[in-house]
Amino acid sequence: RAGAVPGQEGGDGGLVWGVKPGTELQVRAVVEVGDVRHTSETLTVTTGYPPNHLPEAEVTLFGDGPSAGGYLITSVITEPSVAVVLDRDGDYVWWHTLEDELDSVLISRARLSLDGRTMMYLASTTPTGGGTSQVLVRLPYNGAEVIVTEVPGAHHDFAEREDGKLALIALDGRDVEGELIQGDQIIEQDPMGTQTTIWSAWDHLEYDPDEPAPVGTGWTHANALD
Repeated sequence: RAGAVPGQEGGDGGLVWGVKPGTELQVRAVVEVGDVRHTSETLTVTTGYPPNHLPEAEVTLFGDGPSAGGYLITSVITEPSVAVVLDRDGDYVWWHTLEDELDSVLISRARLSLDGRTMMYLASTTPTGGGTSQVLVRLPYNGAEVIVTEVPGAHHDFAEREDGKLALIALDGRDVEGELIQGDQIIEQDPMGTQTTIWSAWDHLEYDPDEPAPVGTGWTHANALD
């Protein structure tokens, strides 16, 4: 991944973050123990390049511009879709997607984990051979270990809870006069995969059959969760 310099496999390591693609840089570790400074040999590395199908990005800053270094975490809806981090110049400095044995990947939301140690994204995948599944992907910045968790029915957005649970937007279809109408619900999923509905649009909003939603969007069509 561009900008990532992992440590040796099986040992301690450091991470160089936010380096532009195709950049040669020199890295060395400096550790101070008491009054003694230990310096490693200098390592020269060149960062890689993002997938060819990612489009060029143009960034327009308003006011003082973004804070925290000016990075944007988002997804790019290409085929396959890619979770990315852009710097303030519009250069891709991190990216990841799922490709193995999949016909298609659609990533709707990418976020940092609460502890800031991993990247997370929500994806709808179509495996080779058919069928569609929704998964949450978690991985460290260097991509050393990718953890994929099934989140059935989830779409568009998620939030990580401090208690280790996930909050997810999910479809909530109901039969209305013989027609399936898709509303939305918010579910919690614990680390064991158990889902619990904590809110449904059907309990708080009134569906009006005389004002149907546009075809393909569902009734409430939630997009974001805060």
